[in-house]
Amino acid sequence: MSALAVTPEQSSPVAERVDMVSGGRRRSYRMVRPSDVAPGAPVLLALHGSLMDGDAFRQFSGGTFDDVATRDGVVVVYPDAIEGMWVDGRIDTPAKAREMGVDDVAFLAHVLEDVAARTGADTDRAYVVGFSNGGQMATTLAHVRPDLAHGVALVGATLPVAENWDVDDQRVAMPVLLVHGTEDPVVPYAGGVASLFGTARGANLSIRDTSSYWLQRNGITSRGASRFLADDGATRVRHLHWEEDGKHPVALYSVQGGGHSVPNLRVRAFKKMGATNRALDTGAVAWDFFSTAESAQG
Repeated sequence: MSALAVTPEQSSPVAERVDMVSGGRRRSYRMVRPSDVAPGAPVLLALHGSLMDGDAFRQFSGGTFDDVATRDGVVVVYPDAIEGMWVDGRIDTPAKAREMGVDDVAFLAHVLEDVAARTGADTDRAYVVGFSNGGQMATTLAHVRPDLAHGVALVGATLPVAENWDVDDQRVAMPVLLVHGTEDPVVPYAGGVASLFGTARGANLSIRDTSSYWLQRNGITSRGASRFLADDGATRVRHLHWEEDGKHPVALYSVQGGGHSVPNLRVRAFKKMGATNRALDTGAVAWDFFSTAESAQG
């Protein structure tokens, strides 16, 4: 175990910052967990967007994932990327860490190993939620290390076009949940070049084509069920859900009028990111999706 320091901050839930050496570099993560972690508890990796760290993502998302630790007994982990940018498999991502030769897949594997050693949590029950650049990182984990991601929730992150992606796909199906605003100013809902503050991040597919990709990957051919929910007066959510016996489900929460943000019950993203839906609890719906899929697989 390579951690150098742990600083407890509160009792219920317990929040700890862990500093470690991974890949020869000083790295860190924030862990939010129940005061008593049950043996074999599941783990939720929560991956921040670019220009953030784990603590900033906790605030940006309104504590929606912290609540999963309190409510569901999950060990929630917020790793920190180097200089706020994951090396996420996209060719056109301007990550300085890529030039440094950073392997963020190996780092996240190390984080899970460290979390399991500290808490007794079960990494065979590890799930990943990622926002924006963190969603792209979660997508890469789903393809190259599916043993680290037994399901993914991708918020404000669509699939890169083939020319903008370089991963060694292991072709393993898994539960996939998508959350995306129709007015996202960073990662276009209809597809195209993703950009943040004028810096291009390469081309991505539309959310429709991204959903189709995951459905095909999971072998689902049936028509999805649709309903509207989480109307906060400014935005509302169309929920599409696809499932078939013996296959991993896919779900899409399409936030009509929503921007580049994480729907939650407490905070709004800053204005340039567009509207934040304040009626959908992303942490709750993601964890319900994962736990239901886990139960269905026996």
